Amino acid sequence: MENETMTAQTSDLSEGRGIVGNEVADVSKQAEGEEAEAVFSETNPPESGEKQPQSAATNAEYAQRRRAAEQRRAEREQQTLDRERRAAREAAILEVLDHINPYTGEEMKDARDIEEYLTMKEIDRGGGDPLGDFSRFQKKRQREQERTEEEERKQAEWYRTDRERFLTKYPEVDIEELIGDEAFRSFAEGKTGERPLTEIYEGYLSLLEGRDRQARHMAAHMLANKKASPGALSHSNGGENEFFSAEDVRKMSAGDVHKNYDKIMRSMKNW
Repeated sequence: MENETMTAQTSDLSEGRGIVGNEVADVSKQAEGEEAEAVFSETNPPESGEKQPQSAATNAEYAQRRRAAEQRRAEREQQTLDRERRAAREAAILEVLDHINPYTGEEMKDARDIEEYLTMKEIDRGGGDPLGDFSRFQKKRQREQERTEEEERKQAEWYRTDRERFLTKYPEVDIEELIGDEAFRSFAEGKTGERPLTEIYEGYLSLLEGRDRQARHMAAHMLANKKASPGALSHSNGGENEFFSAEDVRKMSAGDVHKNYDKIMRSMKNW
């Protein structure tokens, strides 16, 4: 059937189920106003008397509230976009099929009718009977969906609680900035979602401290076994120093030693 072929092409454009027609709407101006007011109130506390300098903890709290408000706004905008896409897809299905379910011959009027048709189509593709197997298929899929939703709910709750505990202990840390740190992401790979963020972060700090101690020990060892020279060797053209002297290394911080490790090792050959 020509309509059925066109239906298959149309229904395969994207996945998901949705709402049709009047159920799709843009974010109202009232909602936008409320969101803007929420962001303002979260990031700009009311003044009372003379202005007092805010503590680091207060700044961190307001920053956290601002990020939360921005996240809520982004989620709402994404939900609106998803509804619009589903509505467009479902309208296309109704148009191609002329509002008739080819399996039942009944008129399709709304999202529920489209859901029924798509389910029957899925059963048909799997070699089943779209009419006879419909009820059993629906129950099985509903159980699977409920199980998936429960798992997602538990996971979301775990992440929410984990994030709150982390911010309670480390309110000055910007989580988004931390996650954007390439070194931290590399360290946290395979641990995120399995271990608390606080534990991962403290392990990362311990790693950095260990590297700092190692760099200090290395600098001390080099200075103890090499004789210091009066000055650093430099390029013949008078440019930037090519080598460090032992005195230069002695004056470096652990961070500088770590940063310039390769150059220090090359310089040791000239001490």
